[in-house]
Amino acid sequence: MADGMLSAAVSVAASGTLIAAITNAKLRIHSIVLAGASDVTAILLDGTTALTGAMTLAKTAGPLVLGQPRADCVLWELSDETAFKITAGGQVQISGVVWYTICPKSAYVAPSNEQIP
Repeated sequence: MADGMLSAAVSVAASGTLIAAITNAKLRIHSIVLAGASDVTAILLDGTTALTGAMTLAKTAGPLVLGQPRADCVLWELSDETAFKITAGGQVQISGVVWYTICPKSAYVAPSNEQIP
């Protein structure tokens, strides 16, 4: 994909790491598609910090789609060196895909301390 976009398959039963933490970098999540083998709730996490509340993945409703796999669409920018994880409300298979980019520390933009007149 263009713009350094990467994708990772989602295949977890109950809970797990979707994208491992990367040393000296942070992850930017652009899009995610999730579907449960049966009805289940899921919470997406920045390490141990919840990014979402419990989202219902209803088997009959089709997949949950958030965002778009484009560089200008950032759902979440995770904390430094943390993994992107999921916790489910039961022992249910969750499948899908997540699109993300890696932002190395050298590319971080520090906030400006300048006052606007």
